[in-house]
Amino acid sequence: MNKYEEIANELRRRIAESEYAEGEMLPDQIALSKEFNVSRMTLKKAIDIIAMEGLVFRKRGVGTFVLKSALWNTSDSKIDDYTGLSKQFPNKKVESKIILFDIVFPSKELQSLLMIEENDPVYHIKRLRIIDNKPYILEETYFVAGLVQQLTEETIYASIYEYIQQILGLKIGGAYRKIHADL
Repeated sequence: MNKYEEIANELRRRIAESEYAEGEMLPDQIALSKEFNVSRMTLKKAIDIIAMEGLVFRKRGVGTFVLKSALWNTSDSKIDDYTGLSKQFPNKKVESKIILFDIVFPSKELQSLLMIEENDPVYHIKRLRIIDNKPYILEETYFVAGLVQQLTEETIYASIYEYIQQILGLKIGGAYRKIHADL
């Protein structure tokens, strides 16, 4: 295991065990570099990992903070490298029915979860996913409009994740699902 992975594991442990409380600022990079006896570059890699996991966020010129609503501390399930429903069911007919496609300003909760400001617009999408002509799941999704640019109805009928990765050339750092059962 690489040193930066070991450090990321230790930082995760400290956050999970509330050594670094939610909303608290992590010690500065110089102090952590000395503690772990590594370069700032190695430490930065470790912090990048836990930032991509949604455990911390950085405020430029201020520091790195433990997320107050760290998703992994809730009943949400974290999914890494999610490629979308179309890739999950390659031998099935996957269709989408758009129920809502809008651009809105985020609520306080969304601002916190997506690490954006109140004036950063987000796409709000609701679509029914149908597999082999049977309703499968009702998705409600938010994407930061500044990142996932020029989203169209055509894209929503197809695969949004494929559009993000193949057309926009972006890497999905993570996604979170809240799953609710309903009749």
